[in-house]
Amino acid sequence: MNGTNGHARKERPVDPVTGEKAEPSVKERQEALRLKRLARAAELWSEKLSTLKLKFTGLLDALLVFFGTEERRQVRGKIDWTNYRKKKVELNKDAWAQLCPIFQRRLDRGGSIEQQAADIWAEALAQANALGLKGVLEFCWKDAVIECPLTKVLQEAGAKDQTDMPEGS
Repeated sequence: MNGTNGHARKERPVDPVTGEKAEPSVKERQEALRLKRLARAAELWSEKLSTLKLKFTGLLDALLVFFGTEERRQVRGKIDWTNYRKKKVELNKDAWAQLCPIFQRRLDRGGSIEQQAADIWAEALAQANALGLKGVLEFCWKDAVIECPLTKVLQEAGAKDQTDMPEGS
């Protein structure tokens, strides 16, 4: 049977006596919860990106944002060195306005949680490390744990809650 985006979906085993689908094991339920939390934390990180106020300290970063990478002057229009000196204060805002949608797009999930949660979490972790904002991602993880608590079935089974932020996927 096909699942999301035409990918094969894992079917639950069927009890040969009753014909009922078997309940997921504790380990399977814990993995499902982990993936749900990874995906939610990455979603929260994506939402947080639009409110960040980052500072780019390198001169090259500022010049790339202002002038772009086109070598022909005609493409840049009226952008020149005089305008750069006047606009330099606004470059952080302009740079992040260009980069934020790219960061967020890389966190989009087009398939099931099972297929993509680990990948988008790894991307969110890489972004946070690159921006020096791992602490912000840790808050996103804590919020995801609160929003996706240990289920009653797992609690009754005596499962330990894995609330520490994972480093990888």
